Amino acid sequence: MKISISKRARRVAQSLAAVLVVALVVYFFRNQFIKNWEQLRNARFSLNYGFLVLSFVCILFSYLVITAMWRNGMNFLSTARKFSFTESIGMVNTTQLTKYIPGKVWGYAMQMALVDRSSLPVSAVLYVNILLALTNSFLALTVGGLYFCLSSLLITRSVAIIATAALILAYVFFLLFNGRFFTLLIRFSELILKRKIISYQIGRSEMARLQVLSLISTLAFGLSAVLCSWGIGFRTSPQVAWSVCAGFLFSDTVGFLAFFVPGGIGVREGLFYLVLSEYGAGALALILPIAMRLMSMLVDALLGLLGLVYLRKYMNEGAN
Repeated sequence: MKISISKRARRVAQSLAAVLVVALVVYFFRNQFIKNWEQLRNARFSLNYGFLVLSFVCILFSYLVITAMWRNGMNFLSTARKFSFTESIGMVNTTQLTKYIPGKVWGYAMQMALVDRSSLPVSAVLYVNILLALTNSFLALTVGGLYFCLSSLLITRSVAIIATAALILAYVFFLLFNGRFFTLLIRFSELILKRKIISYQIGRSEMARLQVLSLISTLAFGLSAVLCSWGIGFRTSPQVAWSVCAGFLFSDTVGFLAFFVPGGIGVREGLFYLVLSEYGAGALALILPIAMRLMSMLVDALLGLLGLVYLRKYMNEGAN
């Protein structure tokens, strides 16, 4: 017997799952704050606004590098009109605000609706976004995997090594044979959608350029968490700083991949807490995930507002 589930039922289920995850994490952090209240009260917090500003700048820089990656990919595929960097901010950083809506696809849908289809088919928008998502995810997860292999006690060393090796092999396969990968993905999508989809492929030189930009963005994003920990008054050892950087990259990527949770809220904080707490950094493990969430949301809001200005100019030019 075949059971069909309507789109509305799936949306409701996703929303309920997202609310449940966020509620559980809030409940968990509430209990941890109560258990560690004495340690938190005795902790000497001394805000260093210089480090906080540097952390903010690193997140901002990381996001702008990803915007540049999007622009490079789109302009490489465009047959006519090219995107300026400011227009790219309007397209990427405004639509990225929809990541706080369960589903993770709304930003891509908005970009498809906004691009000039005469020079760039909507399938090119999807291709570039998937390419960037996989590139950034592979790099961040690889850094996280190396952390679990070298430093973490959360999982056994043998499991961490096998999983990380498999991840690196998948990353190498993706770099060398991304054209075949996307061809198979497109063929599968054609069977489901029952329509022809144009396929694309970025050359190896362009792919290498994207990897370099992604590495710069990843390092800046990981560094932002270390700077934020210093900014809220924690003097971390090199071991804990490594945990902060790698743990934040890993937890943020897993939060991104948890498509049913808006903005990875709860998933990112919970994983980040687990990584930091294994070395006894109780107060840091409780405060830093929340501080980084607030910091990244501030950057999202700033770039989103700036993007709205540029997006309005882009739309006005298109109307004329």
